[in-house]
Amino acid sequence: MKYVRFLLLALAVGILAAPVANAQGGGGGGGGQGRGGRGGAIAVWLTNITLTAEQQTQVDSINAKYRALRPQMSQDMDSTARAAAMVKQQELNAKAADEVRVVLTPDQQKVFDQNRKDNPTGRRAGPPPAR
Repeated sequence: MKYVRFLLLALAVGILAAPVANAQGGGGGGGGQGRGGRGGAIAVWLTNITLTAEQQTQVDSINAKYRALRPQMSQDMDSTARAAAMVKQQELNAKAADEVRVVLTPDQQKVFDQNRKDNPTGRRAGPPPAR
């Protein structure tokens, strides 16, 4: 009986917590901001790198600059427009990565370069985030 009550309580907590987690970005997992406000490819390439507060501020500034320039992707786009937007996004990611790399120490740059080599697109593994 205690086991059943525990399961019901756990289920209720999970159901009640899901909308809150979703509203907060789901814990930084999918394609959202993740890792303290760093979104997209740069966040993936910064995996296993601990930034100082000053570096974090600089990276956030670089991300904000390029986020404003990135083309808006839409399910309504035809394949040609979508392909062009993806190419533009990859070009901007490369420029942003070059700027972020300058902010890093030589040891951090080695990890960053390896992360880019291991995952050149900067895409997280798994299915795309739910919309």
